Amino acid sequence: MSNASNRPVDRMPFLCECANYAKEQIVFHSNHRDHWLIYQLLVQAGLLALASGIRLGEFLQAETELPDMLILSIPISFVFAALYIFEDRLVSQFCGYIFALSKQEKNISDSRLAIETAEGYLKRSKYTSRVLPVRFAAQILTFTLIPLVLTYYGVQSVKIWEPIHTVILVGWSMFWLATVVLLIIAFIGHARFDKCDQDGEGC
Repeated sequence: MSNASNRPVDRMPFLCECANYAKEQIVFHSNHRDHWLIYQLLVQAGLLALASGIRLGEFLQAETELPDMLILSIPISFVFAALYIFEDRLVSQFCGYIFALSKQEKNISDSRLAIETAEGYLKRSKYTSRVLPVRFAAQILTFTLIPLVLTYYGVQSVKIWEPIHTVILVGWSMFWLATVVLLIIAFIGHARFDKCDQDGEGC
């Protein structure tokens, strides 16, 4: 094997391929993450339409008002929130991977300065720390407050309260608390990534 093939610079093409793959995954999972948020809003609107007897298209309509349907708002929201956070976490991991590649490139090329990635620039400019609270507030509104209000009106529509309704309400409360916990954990994870130094650590 020649000495030229052992040079560190020969590993640069593979490093570029890794970066390109990570960027493709970021775009892919970002789209899926945003879709779960849109689906959440559409389903909540659909439940409200069914509860109010409003017709939405040819497939979503009710002959009479079905206010009890609003009770399904919280468990459905929990599912969409879990899927949203899963995709969001994958995006964060790939962002952290690209962020770490900057240090790897510096070591491989034996350069004095590392190439600053977009993720590193956003973190250095404090863009993430300014946007993160706003996004967290929007997530709380979408995945917890809206379902909580809809469930409240759904419970109010129950004419005869039976023990099964109490069991359902307790179960839905656990789903709601679990959703809040998931969102808080995701928020803390993003905050930690924003504060970490450029040492190659993940999000």
